[in-house]
Amino acid sequence: MESYVIPTKKDFLPGIPKRRLVSMRSKEADERYRRHYDAAIMRKDGSTIGEIADELSIHPGTVMNWLRRMIERGPGTNYKVRQGRPPKFTAKQLQELERDMKKSPRHYGLDSDDWTSRVVTRHVSARFDVEITPGSMRRIMTRTDMRWPGSAAATKARKQGG
Repeated sequence: MESYVIPTKKDFLPGIPKRRLVSMRSKEADERYRRHYDAAIMRKDGSTIGEIADELSIHPGTVMNWLRRMIERGPGTNYKVRQGRPPKFTAKQLQELERDMKKSPRHYGLDSDDWTSRVVTRHVSARFDVEITPGSMRRIMTRTDMRWPGSAAATKARKQGG
C-alpha cells in the first residue's frame, strides 16, 4: 500500500486560508462535516494526525481519509459527495416493487404463491435488471418498511385489527 503524506500548515490546502475554513465550518449545517473542517483547521495550525485524532476522538486513519479527500476534492460542495457503494434501487423502483408485491408472484410468471426474499430477488432481477442476494433484498425491504400482503408488518396489522 502506498503511503500518503498530508501536508501541514500553509502547504495544506495552499489556496485556502485558515479564516476561509473557519468561515466554511460556521456555515456548515451538518455536524459530521463540521468535524471534518475542525480537522482541516487543526492541520492548518500544524497539528499532527495523531493530535487531531485524539482531539476529535476518532481513529487516525479516519483523519487521514477526511484530509486526503479534502485535498483531492477541495472543501465545500464537491467535498460532500456520498461515500460508499451507490444504492441498488432508486426510490421510484422501490415504490414500483411495493406496488408489484400487492399482486401474487404468479401474476409475474413466478412459481410461488408468496413473496419470499428469494421470489422477490428473481422478480427484481427480471423487472429492474438488478442482481442482489435474498439476504440483501430482505434487509432493504425491512429498512424501507416495505409492506405487501405477506409481510410481517401486514400480518401484525391484520392480527391487531381483527
